Amino acid sequence: MEQQAPLISIVMPAYNAESTIAVSLDSVCRQSFSRFEMVVVNDGSTDDTVDIITEYAGRDERINLVSIDNHGVNFARQLGVQRATGRYITFLDADDQLQEDTLEMYLYHIEEHDVLLANCFDDGVLEKEEYLSLMMDERLPKELWGKMFIKELLTDDVMTLPQDIGMGEDYIWNIRVTGRVKSVKLIRDNYYCYDDQNPQSAMRRFKKSIAYEKRFLDILFQSLIEMGKTAEEARDLLTIQRFNMFVGLVRAKGISINDPFVREVAKPTKVLRRKRNRVLYAIMCVQSFRLKVFLVRLYFEIKPR
Repeated sequence: MEQQAPLISIVMPAYNAESTIAVSLDSVCRQSFSRFEMVVVNDGSTDDTVDIITEYAGRDERINLVSIDNHGVNFARQLGVQRATGRYITFLDADDQLQEDTLEMYLYHIEEHDVLLANCFDDGVLEKEEYLSLMMDERLPKELWGKMFIKELLTDDVMTLPQDIGMGEDYIWNIRVTGRVKSVKLIRDNYYCYDDQNPQSAMRRFKKSIAYEKRFLDILFQSLIEMGKTAEEARDLLTIQRFNMFVGLVRAKGISINDPFVREVAKPTKVLRRKRNRVLYAIMCVQSFRLKVFLVRLYFEIKPR
């Protein structure tokens, strides 16, 4: 009997993941839905990652290994999508796992929609503009994992980024995708097991810098312009991003808060008033920059977790 073509492609970038990738691959091989392929892109690993993937690929023909020199996670993901043949794409990091029914439930829930987001605040369906607004306000999961996409959404225009963007690239993908969707399905259930204890994760190694945040904001702004937004609309949509950047920078160690960019993102707007509580908005309206910085730090130190 001829094997059916894969309906879902799982894309995994892998770099020096010898301590975690076997468990991740086990979770894939145990899926209750079997009509899938997995594209693992080895991004120049120098440990035993390739040997482990090769062993699994030898036991399960649905697992495909692609090896490249080290180019970073964004390039690896993009190549994985390009090599994928399924109608749907979902992503798995090499230190995370899928529940046994993840693919089955993703396929059940996505129905006729373009994107499925799991682990959301509620079940529902969003159209393009509401999806963009909630994504920009960081009220929806901004990572690539925990989602399933119709493959044709993930074009090179969506995926290609400057090589110096090594953190937050999945959020930019998500924002660019919003310009192409018709409808998006949200579900509260979470079928993705995220490892937040891995000391080797990129998130733990990343250090904030003013130059990086400025570059990141510029790329987001340009992405919105390319989606047809006016400069004013783009600035309004970036309100929460700017606010969160300010908070992150003033709370980070070793950052010069007197930099002009920090002062720029600290400016309050009418849009911020609608999107943050009265206390935070009042703090952002304080005229003294030093006092504003002090109050922001104090607010997040005493805020209940």
